Amino acid sequence: MFTPPPLTETDFQFHELFDHQAVHQASHPFYAWLDDSSSHVVEVSHLEFDRAGHRAAALLFPSGPQALTGEKIGLFALAHHIHYQAVFLGLLRAGVTPLVITPYCNPAVVARMFTSIGCKRVLVSPNLSSTGFGFVESVMSALGPHANMAFEDIPSLETLFPRLGCETADDQFAPFTALGSRQNLDDVAFFMYTSGTTGTPKAVPHTQRFILARCALLPKSGKPLLRDCPVSISTFPTSGTRHHLLKSLISGTVTFVTPPSEFNHMSTPFSTSATNVNKMLEYAIRGGCGRISTLPACIQIWAESPRAISLLKQLSYGVDFAGAPLSTSLGTQLVKSGVQLNVLYGSTEIGLMLIMNPTHLERGTNAEEWMYIEFPPEVNLRVVSAPETSFVEIQFLASESYRPAVCNIPDVEGFQTGDVFEAQPSKERTWKFVGTNDDTIIHSSTAKTTPGPIEDTIQSHEVVKGVIAFGEGRDKVGILVEY
Repeated sequence: MFTPPPLTETDFQFHELFDHQAVHQASHPFYAWLDDSSSHVVEVSHLEFDRAGHRAAALLFPSGPQALTGEKIGLFALAHHIHYQAVFLGLLRAGVTPLVITPYCNPAVVARMFTSIGCKRVLVSPNLSSTGFGFVESVMSALGPHANMAFEDIPSLETLFPRLGCETADDQFAPFTALGSRQNLDDVAFFMYTSGTTGTPKAVPHTQRFILARCALLPKSGKPLLRDCPVSISTFPTSGTRHHLLKSLISGTVTFVTPPSEFNHMSTPFSTSATNVNKMLEYAIRGGCGRISTLPACIQIWAESPRAISLLKQLSYGVDFAGAPLSTSLGTQLVKSGVQLNVLYGSTEIGLMLIMNPTHLERGTNAEEWMYIEFPPEVNLRVVSAPETSFVEIQFLASESYRPAVCNIPDVEGFQTGDVFEAQPSKERTWKFVGTNDDTIIHSSTAKTTPGPIEDTIQSHEVVKGVIAFGEGRDKVGILVEY
């Protein structure tokens, strides 16, 4: 039976949770996938994944662990889930502070973040260089010729997992030397990129205390060997750390991924194309998954296919999604068809929370309420009426057990997301996400668009009388032009 690691404030160090599970849950699978040449399921255990983190630290820091000097290193890579997360774990283990940032971000923004945080060293995947996407060169150009910043490749998949899917405690292994000093609860463990929940893109500090709170909010009674397949969820945002790392570590969920490989510049592992999304659904079902975690854009694609709907109904624990709203009529149609939809809510500043909703209770019932979300009781909320509407804004306040990564409310410690909700009339602490309190458009792919600059640019043409940008809940921006 799976047992979660101890989550106490006393001497908490995030990377040591993996060491604990490597001893106490050594054989329990962390990741799994279907072998390319057969229907055989291959598993990477907690022991093997933890060892990969040790190897990453040793390869990146051959002289040994770094003193806690606050050295910051950028992680700017497009790599397979287990490859990326092993490198990330290695950086934490070595005592440095990683800045985790998506390679899909504007190069000028990436350069600004590296500079503002103080990175002198950046780890990249080879597919982002001139032989692939060319992102590294674009970032270096944005930094300017006088930037004192070194770019180097991450360790290869083969060096981190020499016996991929087969390693046992009897295999040769040299653990990375433990740090002599330790972080305090309020020290920053890593910085996480955000696309700008309440403003421009920025790096959000995640302290040991905030990570502990995120872990504590995850369910501890994970279903034995439940396989959960993330579809089109990349490794780098807050949702990536939850779906690719924390759920396996804390809840015992087995993260079901595609067969590991080195990504080349033609790879589109997190694509929301219909071809990739439908292929991943079939793959998850063949792999015996009980749950899929995904984006609303993928659900929209599946909803158009009777075959896909029949497959979704086979998922014992349904479909988790977050990051953007899903059309109410489409979701209701799916729930009435027997698909279980599980709404999650979160951001880089507050973490991605497990939310309970009515479809958890009985499949196919309460079809008109699937979109309502109930926040965990551990989270202290303040509800503020939105001016001139019947909606409310929910603020996340600090408490003994939970504190947001960022506080931006003048009169109290807490985070104001700018998101707007509609209350469920008969149930406490239960709301439906409506949108934002500004003109930000949230797409079904979770990307965001600020329409003002687009509209202003088009409006500046002499023949244009009016222009409106739209796309809430859709995967692309639309433009209406009057001329």
